[in-house]
Amino acid sequence: MEGIRTNEQMMGIIPRAFHHIFSFIDNKTDNITYLVRCSYLEIYMEEVRDLLSNEPTKKMELKEDSNNSVYVKNLTSTIVKSSDEIHHIMDKGSKNRSTA
Repeated sequence: MEGIRTNEQMMGIIPRAFHHIFSFIDNKTDNITYLVRCSYLEIYMEEVRDLLSNEPTKKMELKEDSNNSVYVKNLTSTIVKSSDEIHHIMDKGSKNRSTA
């Protein structure tokens, strides 16, 4: 999924998606303002965890709103302005992932 970010041939789908999103925004000539937010969670052993939280091992609650949309209550969300910022956030979250 991640591949090797520094090698365009070996880059995974996630960094390619980040690049695609910000290339699209950078090439727009209309007067539309875009806001990109980034969250990072994991579902491990049926528990949802916020990997960007100061307490990444704390179990999060899955909720459903009146429109039947599912969301994670109090999930950390960060505004990002470039794919480099997302990569930095992804590195931080990756350090908090559970591994077995």
